[in-house]
Amino acid sequence: MSRLDFTDPAVLDALAAALTAAGVDGIEITQSSRTLRLVVAGEPPRATVHRDASPAAAAAADIVAAPMAGLLDLRTVPSDLPRTVRAGEILACLRVGPVLVPVRAMKACTVMRCLCDADALVGFGDPLFDIKARP
Repeated sequence: MSRLDFTDPAVLDALAAALTAAGVDGIEITQSSRTLRLVVAGEPPRATVHRDASPAAAAAADIVAAPMAGLLDLRTVPSDLPRTVRAGEILACLRVGPVLVPVRAMKACTVMRCLCDADALVGFGDPLFDIKARP
């Protein structure tokens, strides 16, 4: 992987155009301390998590977590729950700009409920679905 030269005006112009298209209003890059700061204006993140907060329920539940940050797109899959799925089946997608990244079941299971609202902004590792494993 090549390194970007942030002193090159062409690189900065391309980066600025891509970030503007993604809705980013500001960026700060500090090379010596390796800091990157992005500012996104507009409405606040739409994440709403519906999870039982009790430790016993959390320990007993199987969870499908977000593999990366993005907007949870539930329009790409059937919405009827509970739903039985096979290992590798797509449960939802994460929208990152124009790209859809599938969220797949790692094992055969029954999806009991979705823990986030549609179009919620989720981060890496955020719980998305409660599942019940199947043999």
